[in-house]
Amino acid sequence: MTSRPHPLPSVSVLIAAYDAGLHTSESYVARSLLARIGRETRVILITRRNNVAELLASPEFVATYPNVHLVGFDLPKWAAWWKKGPRGYGLYAYLWQVTWPFVVRKRHWLVQRLSVVHTLNFHNSSIPNTGWILRRPSIWGPINHNEGSARWRMHYWPAKLRWRNAIKAKLRALAWRLDPLLAMATLKTGIIFSAGSWVDRRLRLSGRRNIRRLSQLGLDPAILPAPVAPSPGGLRLVSGGRLDWIKGLDLALEALAQLPETATLTIIGDGPCRAFLADHASRLGVSQRVMFRPAVARDELLRLYHDFDLFVFPSAEAGGLAWVEALATGLPVVGFKGPTELSDMASHLNGIYVASTHGTREENITAFAQEIETATAKGDNPDVLAEGARTRYNWDNFAAEVAAAYQSVTSKSQ
Repeated sequence: MTSRPHPLPSVSVLIAAYDAGLHTSESYVARSLLARIGRETRVILITRRNNVAELLASPEFVATYPNVHLVGFDLPKWAAWWKKGPRGYGLYAYLWQVTWPFVVRKRHWLVQRLSVVHTLNFHNSSIPNTGWILRRPSIWGPINHNEGSARWRMHYWPAKLRWRNAIKAKLRALAWRLDPLLAMATLKTGIIFSAGSWVDRRLRLSGRRNIRRLSQLGLDPAILPAPVAPSPGGLRLVSGGRLDWIKGLDLALEALAQLPETATLTIIGDGPCRAFLADHASRLGVSQRVMFRPAVARDELLRLYHDFDLFVFPSAEAGGLAWVEALATGLPVVGFKGPTELSDMASHLNGIYVASTHGTREENITAFAQEIETATAKGDNPDVLAEGARTRYNWDNFAAEVAAAYQSVTSKSQ
């Protein structure tokens, strides 16, 4: 374990985040929370050593978070020799999350100063929180992760990826049922932030008093452009984000083929299935109606959304920040029903349309195309859509919920 090279301040909150660098979604959540924790609160952030080096090399981070003390922790080389890039990521992440509290526990002088221990590992609901072993008030979450993708979604996926998805889904299902550390975490943790009902079912959280609902998705209103009414013209669809197979953009292309020829789809982003999507659009005869644009910075992407009428989100992701940001700019969003936040929020926020997934692949794609037409005919008010999303998904509100949990668990321990 290594630490930031300056005297350790009086610490009151320890936050553990496996990915806390500058370029991942978990790090974005961690930094958004840290920016809203009062400067008077002393925070120790434990993460992997390469993340510590990345953060310390950023003058912006050092200047913005003076009350944050960084600690780097990695498994010994003899226990991690097999981890090369993404290979072995899941097992390494599991062992990292399980191990760090036992290392910290040896530093009695540090543990005695902690008021709260917060394990921020929302990326995988099958990785337990063991922060409670420090015998300090503990928080876990928000917890979230993707379910295994349904077979009808994976028709064009590479065979290796389909097998990997199926194996991981079965391993996670076994962990939810049999992992004693997961069972202990649900019992021992002071407050658990669950992102949705699907997490409750997996970890059997229903009925427990230590459960609170909180998503890891959030918005910074300062970078959001004002919503504008769509200009007249043909139906202009857009999707923004990394072009991974789980995003389901092949489904959006097939739905586009069922829409009027005046409808177009712009795909903004880069990723491993970019070439396949271009070839698939050609096979479907819609390549003239599909535009590919490279990834751009977040603030530019949000401004680009003003050129479109509707955001398509056919992804199987449980979370996915892209649709939240699109809705917050005033764009209606169309996706699929399922164990996802988008599906859950369809009954709570205006401008979300979800297609049925109870049929065959072809029937589900047809339902998706029909939802696009329904959303277009509805003509939602962009100001109403933006206001709903900005109120529901706001980093200030997120931080307030976390701060209230800190206060709750510390008051109980006194």
